[in-house]
Amino acid sequence: MTTYTAEVKAKEVAIRKTLGASVGSIVLKLSMEFIKLVVISHYFGYSCGMVCK
Repeated sequence: MTTYTAEVKAKEVAIRKTLGASVGSIVLKLSMEFIKLVVISHYFGYSCGMVCK
């Protein structure tokens, strides 16, 4: 999923790199959407697990 996001936002990544952004900051920026989805799904999974227990 992160690779797909990077391919879609290739122009944005190129501009950020040209302006001097570090690789770490670019990776963090692209990964935040994926991390949010993982955290939300973890929260709902944990909640459902506690209710169905």
